[in-house]
Amino acid sequence: MNRTIILTLITAAIVAACTVLEPEPIISNFNYSIISGDTVKTNKNFDSKLKGKFVFDKILLTVGDTIVTYKEPKLHTPKKADIDLSKLKNNDSPDLKGKPLQMIVIGGSLSAGVRDGGYFNEGMLTSYPNLVARQMALKKFELPLFDKNDYNGSGRKIATNFNPTGGPFQKFKNVVNNVGSSNNEDKLKLKAYEGDPDNLAIPHFNRLALRNWTKFWQEEKDETYQRIKGKNPDLISKIKTKKFDFFILESGLDDMISYFNSETNGLIGGEDYTFKDNLSYEEQSRILPELNLIRESIFPSKAKGVLFNLPNIFDMPFLLDANITNEKLLSNPFIKYQHDNENITLGYIGKYKITTKLDSLLSPKINGVLKNLASLNSNYTISLDVTQKWEKALDFYNQPFINIGKKYGFPIVDIYSLYKNIAKGVYTTDDGVVVNKQNFYSSDLINPTPFGQAVVANEVIKTINLYYKTTIPLVPTREYLSIK
Repeated sequence: MNRTIILTLITAAIVAACTVLEPEPIISNFNYSIISGDTVKTNKNFDSKLKGKFVFDKILLTVGDTIVTYKEPKLHTPKKADIDLSKLKNNDSPDLKGKPLQMIVIGGSLSAGVRDGGYFNEGMLTSYPNLVARQMALKKFELPLFDKNDYNGSGRKIATNFNPTGGPFQKFKNVVNNVGSSNNEDKLKLKAYEGDPDNLAIPHFNRLALRNWTKFWQEEKDETYQRIKGKNPDLISKIKTKKFDFFILESGLDDMISYFNSETNGLIGGEDYTFKDNLSYEEQSRILPELNLIRESIFPSKAKGVLFNLPNIFDMPFLLDANITNEKLLSNPFIKYQHDNENITLGYIGKYKITTKLDSLLSPKINGVLKNLASLNSNYTISLDVTQKWEKALDFYNQPFINIGKKYGFPIVDIYSLYKNIAKGVYTTDDGVVVNKQNFYSSDLINPTPFGQAVVANEVIKTINLYYKTTIPLVPTREYLSIK
């Protein structure tokens, strides 16, 4: 029996069983789009101001536009207490001696307060750096907020129940009102921030910026770099202009996310020359970015601070377990036939990425004959071999942070263990909230909710208190469960 006859028989059997598996019609007049998918045709007139500009435009399934009004997040009121920050002061700097504590934060999306796929004022206000500064009762901790009329910033998305594909994954709408960006000849442009922010974290941070490469800073197309640089040619120079007692450095997570979404050719490495003081010109070009920052800016300033290690992104929910997904795929007789008869191997796959392709394959609306598994393995999955090796490879990326901490006297905020325990469901906050993937991660499945940011803030505070012998009070995380 040839393949055509078999497919015809399977089709007839399913139709006879009254199962709805008709092909999705090509819709010619609509105002939504599934970006780069094969389920719903994209309207050529669909014009989102943010389409394809941020990392999450490529991994979140967008089906239209929406508007969101500003809602001032109700931040907790710190307990009134005299907090002794003298052990965090940089008394070696005459510019800082006798003045209130100054703190800066260097990092990526996590530290910038990105959530729900975007960078916007409400996210910045509920970011862990701002919550830590609040608990420290700092006199000044400036955030690079967008203008009041541009409160939705850039890239923000809202989950929607509208599901034209019928696929299992959450669909989103782009927020297009009161944004802080504009498109000019298909290039995203963000308005420059006119102040002097203390939170220098940059959404979708590229670690190359931590090397003193003026050319990289000037040529970097991502406008989030350009927005806060002011008159400084690069990030290292920007940090050198700041006078600070204390710093927080979080680096590397965005690079991992980009790597596993095929947006870079590989992870940015670098040699760990922590214990080698004199570097040749060639060695200087290969130095670990974070170590370069410490040597160029942090250590000369005599500031105190903390470093973040890297979590395992396979503990994060934006990558799907293959065993469960394969079972759902093979429950469709058309896909099972294709799998069994065309040597399509699903068994070796360790994780799936959430994509419009996978959404289509799992959709009951689309006729299985139209679906093609052939490209799924190579383009939309991460092999089991990679997932197993990555856990061991993390030591290669986390060990340098330990070495830097040992040499320069900086403790490590262990978010590796935090994310691991959340994935296992064994983490409870000090005020009694069980932390899980649903309350910790925002709708983009990568960045924390306001509650998740409060959890991270407390990990930072605990690390500071333990190492520097301070008594900074913890954030009441429960108060952030209701902030959306």
